[in-house]
Amino acid sequence: MIGSLYDSEIIPENWKGVQDSDYLSRIAEDLFKIWDQGIASSASSDLELISKSLNKIESDNYMEKEQIHFEPLGKGIITGIDRQKTLTKGKYNLIIDVNFDNGQSCKFSKLLEIKENAHIKSFQQV
Repeated sequence: MIGSLYDSEIIPENWKGVQDSDYLSRIAEDLFKIWDQGIASSASSDLELISKSLNKIESDNYMEKEQIHFEPLGKGIITGIDRQKTLTKGKYNLIIDVNFDNGQSCKFSKLLEIKENAHIKSFQQV
């Protein structure tokens, strides 16, 4: 935050190499803009119109390279999807890897019912 106010030269060199430093810098700049301008972004309402949300995963209807959004990180691209069997009969774990436009990358996981997602052939019970 101080770097946004006084320029990044005030930040000690050893702090600049922390994990996700680009992401942290963008968040600090966005917070400074909100403080300076006294307004919040309305981008989240626009995101909902152009992409799927990961805030509440209810079914397995995501694809690799698909654009998504997640509040509070904004929009991103799905870079990988994995479906893993579980010990719980009739369920599987959906794991979604996402790279966000702000530089952050995350994994999302959701336990889903196989029969509710019958299009997932690899988990069909014989």
